[in-house]
Amino acid sequence: MKIIRSLTELQFSAPRVGFVPTMGALHEGHLSLMRQAKAECGFCVASIFVNPTQFGPNEDFNKYPRDEARDFELAESAGVDAVFCPTVEEVYSGSCTTVRVSGVADRWEGPLRPGHFEGVATVVHKLFGMVRPQVAYFGLKDFQQCRVIAKMVSDLYLPVELVFCETIREPDGLAMSSRNRYLSPEERVIAPKIYEVLRGVAGADIFAPCSSDRSIGSDEQVTLKGSNLSSTGSGVADPGFKDPQFRTLEGCRIFPDVISQQTPPMPDSSLTSHLNRASSDLTNAGFRVEYLAAVSAEMHPIEAPEPGSRLIVAAWLGKTRLIDNVALS
Repeated sequence: MKIIRSLTELQFSAPRVGFVPTMGALHEGHLSLMRQAKAECGFCVASIFVNPTQFGPNEDFNKYPRDEARDFELAESAGVDAVFCPTVEEVYSGSCTTVRVSGVADRWEGPLRPGHFEGVATVVHKLFGMVRPQVAYFGLKDFQQCRVIAKMVSDLYLPVELVFCETIREPDGLAMSSRNRYLSPEERVIAPKIYEVLRGVAGADIFAPCSSDRSIGSDEQVTLKGSNLSSTGSGVADPGFKDPQFRTLEGCRIFPDVISQQTPPMPDSSLTSHLNRASSDLTNAGFRVEYLAAVSAEMHPIEAPEPGSRLIVAAWLGKTRLIDNVALS
C-alpha cells in the first residue's frame, strides 16, 4: 500500500479508481466501503484528512481521534492500494473558494452546525479534483451529508459516480462511528436505544393524515408503502434521486399495506404521533434530542411515508452527539 502526502504524488495508472474519503479513526464502516471500492473498481484510494472547515468553534476538532499508524494497518487489511494524507496547507493554501449547497443543507444539521456542510462540500469537491476518481463511496449514516454531496455532484456536473452504502452497526444496533469512543461505559449501554426507537417508528403501522374537510368514499382506498428494513444486498436505484449515476449498495424490500375506509386511521397512528412518542422515549432514556424527524429524499419534513424517505435523529448522550437514520418507505 502506497502512502501519499503530496499532491504531486497523486498519479494513478489504474483505469478505474474507487475513492473512500475519511477523517481517519477507521472502523468497520469505513473498511466495508474500502472493500467494496476495491471489489468494484479494482483499485482503491482512501484519504485520511481531518477537515478543519467542517468543525464549528466549539466542536471537537482538536480532540477528534487520530491514530495514523493504526489507520494505515486497517486500510491495508481492507485492500486499499493507496492512502492520501494531505496536510491542511496542501488542501487549503491560498484557497478562497468555497462550495455552498442550498436547499438540502439548510435544515436539520445546517442550522445546528453553521458552516458544517459548506466545509464538507468544499473539501469533498477539492478531494475529487485531487484524486480524480471514477467512483466515490460514502456511508449513509450521515444521510444529509450524502444528499448534500449528491446535489453538489449533480448541480456541478462532476464526473464521478456516487455509491452510498447502508450503515454498518455494532451487534446491538448502534451505528458505527469514530465518536462512539467518547461514550462512557454506562452511556455505551444506553446508546443503542437510538436505533431501537428509530426501528420502532419505521416498523409501526403509520396512517396518512386525513384532511378535516374530506372524507374517504366507499370506493376509495389509500395505499402506503412500508419497509421491513431488510437489506437486499444488491445495487438498486435510489427512488429519491433521479441521476442515473446515483445508486445504493443496499436496498429495502418493500411490502404494500392497503388501508381502506373500513379501517379508519386512529389519532395516535399518525407519523407525528409516533415521532413524538419516540422523542419522549429517548428523553426518558437520558438523551437530549435535537431533532427526530421523517424527511423526504430532499430533506423536507413529511407527514407520511413516501419513496426515498427516512427517519433521522440527532441527540446528545452526555457529552457525545450521536446521529442515525433508517429507511422509512
